[in-house]
Amino acid sequence: MTLDDLDQTMRDYAAAVRCGAAARHGWPEWINIPSKIGQVTAVRIYARDQREQAKRDGQLIAAVCPGLVDTRASRPWFTDMSHAQSPGQAALDVVKLATDPIDPHITASWSSKGGSSPGPSPQRPHTPHDPTLSDQISVFREDKP
Repeated sequence: MTLDDLDQTMRDYAAAVRCGAAARHGWPEWINIPSKIGQVTAVRIYARDQREQAKRDGQLIAAVCPGLVDTRASRPWFTDMSHAQSPGQAALDVVKLATDPIDPHITASWSSKGGSSPGPSPQRPHTPHDPTLSDQISVFREDKP
């Protein structure tokens, strides 16, 4: 998939929402799910396309989805915020990813508190969580350095 392919898919989704056909086309009713899928997929495509340059530059291109965060924007949509993180709590892993040294074997990072991350592919086998990161972050490493 390319960014153009993803863009067309998201445009098709938006058109289906506007005409009331999203559920018939297999899309979930809640817009947050497709929007997060689109955001994470865009970052994964970009990371794949920029992998060699990012390695040379010592960069990690990552999508982080911290889960439910208690903000003014989220409160109108949820009646139970007892399991929500504060913005500060949600920022901890982002700050860690942004400030810690980059492991050259990490090719993608995915966070999904309360959800599940996509399964590992043969090109990116899943490894155990880095013990210095919370359970929200999974890393995918290449087979060979």
